[in-house]
Amino acid sequence: MKFYHFFMVIVLLLSLNIAVADDHVSSSKTDIDSMLVIADSLFFRSNWDSAKKVYQSILKTDDECIDAHRGLGRIASTEEDWSAVKDHFKAIVKTDPDDAEANYYLGIAYRETGKFKALFLRKLDWDRAEKYFNKVIAGDSLFRDVFFQIAQLQRYRGNYREAIDFGHHQLRLRPDLIEPQVKLYRLYRYYITHTGITEAVRWLESLPWQHARFAIGEKYRRQGRIELADSVFRRLLGDDLEIPAQPIFLALARIHYEKGAKFVAEKYFWQAVDNIHDKIDAGLVFEDIKYILTEAELHQYNQLNEIDQIVNFYHTFWARRDPTPAAKINYRLAEHYRRLIFAERNYEYDGFRTWFNNPDQMSYFNFNNVYALNDEFHDMGFIYIRLGKPDEWAKTAGFDVAANESWLYRETRQHPKMMFHFMTHNSPSAWRFAPIISDPQMLEDRFSWDNIFYQLYRASPLERLQMTNGMAVKSQASVATGISVDRHTWERKLKPLSIPFNIATFRGENGKTIIEIYFALALPKNVANAEQQEMVTVETGIALHDSNWQLALETTDEPRLPVGNEDPIIDFYRFEVAPDSYHISFFARPEDSDYLGGWKFDAEVENYASRKLSLSDIQTASLITEEKPGSKFNKHDLFVLPNPGRTFSRKKPIHLYFEVYNLTTNERSTSSFSIEYRLRLKSGAEKKLGNLFGLLSSAGQSSIATSIDREGRGEMSIEYLSIDVTTLKKGSYELNIKLQDQLSGEVVQKSIQINLI
Repeated sequence: MKFYHFFMVIVLLLSLNIAVADDHVSSSKTDIDSMLVIADSLFFRSNWDSAKKVYQSILKTDDECIDAHRGLGRIASTEEDWSAVKDHFKAIVKTDPDDAEANYYLGIAYRETGKFKALFLRKLDWDRAEKYFNKVIAGDSLFRDVFFQIAQLQRYRGNYREAIDFGHHQLRLRPDLIEPQVKLYRLYRYYITHTGITEAVRWLESLPWQHARFAIGEKYRRQGRIELADSVFRRLLGDDLEIPAQPIFLALARIHYEKGAKFVAEKYFWQAVDNIHDKIDAGLVFEDIKYILTEAELHQYNQLNEIDQIVNFYHTFWARRDPTPAAKINYRLAEHYRRLIFAERNYEYDGFRTWFNNPDQMSYFNFNNVYALNDEFHDMGFIYIRLGKPDEWAKTAGFDVAANESWLYRETRQHPKMMFHFMTHNSPSAWRFAPIISDPQMLEDRFSWDNIFYQLYRASPLERLQMTNGMAVKSQASVATGISVDRHTWERKLKPLSIPFNIATFRGENGKTIIEIYFALALPKNVANAEQQEMVTVETGIALHDSNWQLALETTDEPRLPVGNEDPIIDFYRFEVAPDSYHISFFARPEDSDYLGGWKFDAEVENYASRKLSLSDIQTASLITEEKPGSKFNKHDLFVLPNPGRTFSRKKPIHLYFEVYNLTTNERSTSSFSIEYRLRLKSGAEKKLGNLFGLLSSAGQSSIATSIDREGRGEMSIEYLSIDVTTLKKGSYELNIKLQDQLSGEVVQKSIQINLI
């Protein structure tokens, strides 16, 4: 019965995550052991709240239970509740002064609390931290990453050389640990950031490690001496590398992005990714992209164990963000590195983030896990990397005005309007999010951004509390969005190139589906660089990715096209693919111009392989006639000229092409079916309120419908129609085609939208 009771408690806790009530805890040693098993299971499943309640229940029975204190101390460490860490692990060392884990966590706790204290008290905490770490080393120098924890302590103290020495000592003792190998580069980064170039290069040259040579290259790169940095990195790659190649490849990527050599830079980036061999390599690449992750992506990344999964994660990560996936370069990746380079020169901050320098004294903001990864930039830099240059910024100067800066990002189709306020609170370089600005001069400088600034400016003393709370709520919403999304921006202001398009799918061979993507491209005269230039080279490309953002196919071209023609160039792509969901993207960019056109959309490619009656998509055409020799628009003995915009003049008939599959046939292999088509006005001139309440509405009908009886040979039929629309009003119409198989009674239908002008 005891085993059954114990088993049922475990099942209930692990499946329902319910806490154990206090009055259900027995004082017997057996029940305490059972509860520890349950609590430890919850802990290792990262169910901190339930595990904490079980551990606390145990301590109410036995307040000296070391394992319960240990569990609560571990949870407190993950939550960065350093006071609780101290309480629980001190309870352990009181019983066992040599407990390695307790001393290890006490060292971390005192190191972290020292950050928040004044100089003398800070020194006391850091000295205690060092004492606890040395206690661990005296008992077991191989315990976890204790030397790396001392390295972090030395970095806090500003002893960067000692930090690097301790970091390397950790690598010699425990080369199997991942985080110290990744974070060692950060220790070098701190050193070169806070040391002059002559002193830094002299000391780094005296070190025996290739990490130091890499740091020399980084110092040169950060000083703007990129050719010298490039030569350092290339020499390193030419040696027998004892360090991962990823930091070198990524540094070379930064150099070439800075030079404007985006294609070469991207090759270096993908060399870093595609040469990942272990979690250390993966972690070094992660350091460059972590700032723009979503919470879901961070969770996904943390679940990956296989190297090929991690490599695929990075490819998918950038494919999803690429605004022009078929282009030779990933413009989002290039923009990310442009922002990184700008941020490290303008927004770098490696100091402490404490309550003392936090403008948000009332704790309005709640930050996500991705925000917590930022260990290199202040809040202004973090937002810049995610969102790019603000649309507007404001900075108010004055003798008695606190340092301030506000950024405005206007509303887009993807994101709401966002306003961020940054202030330095008791620390001149720690620009952090501020929920409220109340200085009248600041408010006045931001009147045009939002009504809240004017309202607060004019508010009476009684109204100010409500107004300031309203501003804080707006700031909360902006920060919550800003740290959760990232947006692409272009280096220079681009001009849109209109490229109407539509798609249609048809049955292919061997269970596949043909997808045709039609588009119209007209180049304005000012695309050309020279006034007399009649033709320009246009880089075009299309890419299909499956639902997991794996590349299914892509093709690029650089045709020479005429400029200034009123009639656009009509073209299309035809692919045969497996039925599935696809992300489809197309772009066109005239050479050496500020024009860019294209589109990204998701398409569900239909499966026509079944034996049931089915109808292909409806292709709209400007002309359907007998096939023309050698034309790419020929299909099934017809010449079908696509109409990509699905816009037709009412003075001419509209042409439709579609295919029917799996018709029932009689003994003579003949099929019999009826086709009904209906055009119905969705929105037209007479529906527009601004059109003098209909007094000027165009004459004509708002719908037409007719049906045709047809006979065919075999299970497939090629159908094309010409519809006279001269009697219809202008507007947007829904075209519905319904087909009924007269032999089987089956009915199928498809609809599209067309425009009549």
